[in-house]
Amino acid sequence: MSAAQISILFVIWSTTAFVLEVPSGAWADTYSRRKLLVLGALISALGYAAWITVPSFAGFALGFVLWGVSSALISGTFEAFVYDELAARDCTDKYAGLLGRARSASLIANLAATALAAPLFDLGGYVLAGIVSVLSCLVQAAVALTLPEAPAVEPAQPEEDEPHSTTTRAALSEYWTMLRAGVTEALTSRAVRRAVALVALLGGFLAFDEYFPLLARDAGASTRSCRC
Repeated sequence: MSAAQISILFVIWSTTAFVLEVPSGAWADTYSRRKLLVLGALISALGYAAWITVPSFAGFALGFVLWGVSSALISGTFEAFVYDELAARDCTDKYAGLLGRARSASLIANLAATALAAPLFDLGGYVLAGIVSVLSCLVQAAVALTLPEAPAVEPAQPEEDEPHSTTTRAALSEYWTMLRAGVTEALTSRAVRRAVALVALLGGFLAFDEYFPLLARDAGASTRSCRC
């Protein structure tokens, strides 16, 4: 694909993640965060699978949409999940250290994946690299499924004769209330606006490295690792 097509794909990814960031946060406050972590990993797996099965611009666009959805679901949900679990055990003082170790482990795993990318490509090409990516997401989902989850505070129970549709509407109403509150805070709070802008800018800067292979290809470099 051309540099312009890759740029469009990154716009699709970042726009999807940005648009869904607040709605996914509201969903995380009204639904099982552990299940959202599992769902986010499975959606990532579907995105990689789309890249393998439909190796075209349309397939990559679909994969990037799914990747953006996954990023929005997992972003913030993991931190809130960890904090709530520690709060249930009266151990919130361990939050920073635990989250720091988790982030460090994530960076190490990313470095290992980067180092393995070229050998995998030499061994089985693009398809093998994609299959391993799908499998890694499935492992992520399996690990998330084993995480403990403290019981949420039970809301007031409806009357026995209250129909199920009424409780469903109440749940949707709670979701939209939290969604409106999140959007309002993002629009009216200067600190929140700055945080959102900072995250968006950092995401844009981190995308620059995706163009290095294009520059290398234009300079005549091969995508295969060197066999000395």
